[in-house]
Amino acid sequence: MTSEVQEWRLSTLLLKETDSLFTINKPSGIHSISHGLSTQSIAAMLLRHDPYQAEAGANNEEAGLVNRLDFETTGLLVAARTRIVWNRIHEAFVSSAIEKEYLIAVEGVFPSSVTLSGTISSRYRRSKKVIFTPLELLKKDEEGEERRTQPCRAHFKRMLYNSHLDLSVARVTTSTGRRHQVRVMASSIGFPLLGDTLYGSKRSPEKFVQFLAARGVHMTSQGSFFLHAERIIFPSTLHDLATILTAPLCQPIAALIASE
Repeated sequence: MTSEVQEWRLSTLLLKETDSLFTINKPSGIHSISHGLSTQSIAAMLLRHDPYQAEAGANNEEAGLVNRLDFETTGLLVAARTRIVWNRIHEAFVSSAIEKEYLIAVEGVFPSSVTLSGTISSRYRRSKKVIFTPLELLKKDEEGEERRTQPCRAHFKRMLYNSHLDLSVARVTTSTGRRHQVRVMASSIGFPLLGDTLYGSKRSPEKFVQFLAARGVHMTSQGSFFLHAERIIFPSTLHDLATILTAPLCQPIAALIASE
């Protein structure tokens, strides 16, 4: 869900700063990395805070960020302080050694537990949408067309169901974290994220927005969906940096839990 438009400061979003890492609680409505000179982003904030962050990642603009979140997505972002640390974490991500946990709000009664495996693909590098193909349906394209294809796997577990809103909250655990992976996987089994029109949501989140407003949480329903990056679990090879990094519950999920 998108919060009201405002100018954010790194000092209000920073969860922890060590010699190796920045841990940041990203709000919705802000990019992870800048798109154009005038775009507000977490990376731009890091560069203003410490210009040496330009040397920490794969390129200057990333400011050492080791993961990214969509514009609408809230939760945990991690930035390395040095290129050596960035390389170590990047290698762990590439080898699927790092586990990530997300919270989602979806339409209807989500299954109590389901594991999905398959591939994420897109026709072009900057395709607006991605395609999830379940493992059991994988086959070669009959016309031999090449696609950008990546393996993916995730476990979904329903945390709660609110009958008044006809809305479920589920926790998603994955070590593959592809672009739009959680969104397209949930949609593929008939449970798009509430308000995620790109992946098939047809229900307005307005009722949810009103539910939140009555509890002092003010969001906008236009072009919004609910996805929160809650936790990153490092393998033992990175325990000198951290073991488990956690972002606090965002206000919408906290309000839903409190209402149960």
